[in-house]
Amino acid sequence: MTVMWHPALRERVHTARAGAPVEPGSARILIERWYPAWIAHGYFTAWWDHLAPPNALSAAYRKGDIDWTEFAYEYLAHFDDLKYPGRYWQWVSSDVAGLLRDYPSVTFIGAKHAPDGDERATRCHRRLLVAWLCGDDIFLGIQ
Repeated sequence: MTVMWHPALRERVHTARAGAPVEPGSARILIERWYPAWIAHGYFTAWWDHLAPPNALSAAYRKGDIDWTEFAYEYLAHFDDLKYPGRYWQWVSSDVAGLLRDYPSVTFIGAKHAPDGDERATRCHRRLLVAWLCGDDIFLGIQ
């Protein structure tokens, strides 16, 4: 099943590292299994830890047991392993669309640093999540 957002919605969904500046008024959604100790509670609009990669997958990537491509495909496959993958996409995208009714934009936030401050070059699940939502998984979240 091919799913795609309207281009206007895609322009309102961003990614950032925890603690990095985000667009003013943006809903800030933490996509990690753990809460960053250096961020005050109340900073995030929501904490969607269920969209973070499984701990074992993150650990394997950090240790170098798997490369980025394998991590990306395993993370994206995590959503397909659910009983109704299309419904899961609809559920997540409708949650994001609901936030976009109340906020000018949504920023998915993770802990990984952006190389040289370039968020587009970050090899992180937050970028993969946005690619999955937008139907751009061919880029593996790197544009």
